[in-house]
Amino acid sequence: MNIERLVKLLNLTASNSDGEALNAIRLANSILRKANRTWSDLISGGVARQDSGPSIQEMLEFLQNCDLHSGTRRFIDSLEDFHSKNGFLTDRQMTKLKEIYQHYCRR
Repeated sequence: MNIERLVKLLNLTASNSDGEALNAIRLANSILRKANRTWSDLISGGVARQDSGPSIQEMLEFLQNCDLHSGTRRFIDSLEDFHSKNGFLTDRQMTKLKEIYQHYCRR
């Protein structure tokens, strides 16, 4: 999901033109629908922001080469699938990914 595009569209909702504002909100809703997200997800901080350190992709690639327990492997595979389809991870997914990554990085 392109957050920058979503922000630009939300800024357009302040337009004096009702048609432009309505079109902007419809496009924003479309972006959320395609990402299988809701306004509540965004407002409550349900989408994780990438901070410093390894990228999501770097952590996932590192973990793909680790000897993981089968349940952990399935979870990492599901994160990779979710990230490739949606372009982001939720806060909870990101927190868990970092925990697993840090655990296996120390070995």
